[in-house]
Amino acid sequence: MIVGGRDRHLRRPHGRPGRRVAATLLERGAGPLAAVAAALTTGAAVGLFNGTLANAFRIPPFIVTLGSFSMAEGLTLVWTRGASVR
Repeated sequence: MIVGGRDRHLRRPHGRPGRRVAATLLERGAGPLAAVAAALTTGAAVGLFNGTLANAFRIPPFIVTLGSFSMAEGLTLVWTRGASVR
């Protein structure tokens, strides 16, 4: 919205990879504060990537969001080896 585009994606929320990172850290013994910090950092990094990509290459934010969500989901599955959140 800052650069003039509106992102009205219809897929699942982008917070899922961040939640998965936090859950994995908690399962591996990290403290809650570290898990929350990792989830927020993951969300900020994805948002910065999306904004930079949309602005630098003039790609519609909707398309960037769909593509980066698929990429984030794939990286999350690789990182967690397909484990589900318990």
